[in-house]
Amino acid sequence: MAKVAKEVAKAAFEKWLDFKKISAEKRESSKEFENTIISGICSGELILNENHTIDYKVNLESDSGEIIVDKLTFKPRIRVKDLNAKMQGLKADDAEGRVVGYVAAVTGQNRGVIANLYIDQYAICQSIVMYFL
Repeated sequence: MAKVAKEVAKAAFEKWLDFKKISAEKRESSKEFENTIISGICSGELILNENHTIDYKVNLESDSGEIIVDKLTFKPRIRVKDLNAKMQGLKADDAEGRVVGYVAAVTGQNRGVIANLYIDQYAICQSIVMYFL
């Protein structure tokens, strides 16, 4: 994976936040998520594209070792109807399930695929979707 300088990664991330119109208050309150995302960009795991999508190289394997999904692409915006479709059947107090639903909605994957991510992969996905809440 290509390494990216921290300054370049931070600038790309700021451009993404600007496109999403994320307020200064939200940016400040989400610093821990910002650091996770910038680290992912620096390592080459996360790629911010010109169309404001984010590609995350996950290489998610099935139990038999077959690649199920090689990358997740996070849309820069989602519609309420798309989110509602991924939230069906989830209880309002199921915080973790709701984050999985958000990740599924933003990436267009089903919740079962997202639920099979490793914890470190899920943490990166969770950091990205915090900017959708």
